[in-house]
Amino acid sequence: MAYGIRHRNEVKKNYIHKMLPLTQAAKLAGVALPTARRWKSEASIAGDDWDKLKAASALSSGSRDDLVKTLVNDYVILHQSVIESLKSADNMSAKDKVNSLASLADAFTKTMKSAGMASPELSKLAIANDIIQLLGTFIQSKFPQHIEVFLEVLEPFGEEVAKTYGK
Repeated sequence: MAYGIRHRNEVKKNYIHKMLPLTQAAKLAGVALPTARRWKSEASIAGDDWDKLKAASALSSGSRDDLVKTLVNDYVILHQSVIESLKSADNMSAKDKVNSLASLADAFTKTMKSAGMASPELSKLAIANDIIQLLGTFIQSKFPQHIEVFLEVLEPFGEEVAKTYGK
């Protein structure tokens, strides 16, 4: 389907000013995600970096808490994407999945800790995520046969944690 400049501008506005992930920005504008990705890439090559504009917009339009929430939201979306990849990676051994999960949990904890220091409101979320990491390590060491179930439950539970503590 051919899209006009109006569609491109709508995706860009949704992404930069409404702080939506590209998937949602494209959907809201009625544009296919691969097209939105291509537009963003082409713009970046031309010197119009949407990510830098989004960061600048976040800094200028809201408080530090708003910026931290945006960054954490972006991280959580990426985190969930990696979890989905791990769940569907049939060619990975359970041990490799556990190691990847441990590494991901570590990155998640560090991100949440940093966010909590920048925004006291998010410190509760950081504590909740420390507990999730502790649970993952516990399952890995004591019940490795249950890691697949843990991965299956982790994503929707992570969304609940974010709803409860990421307000």
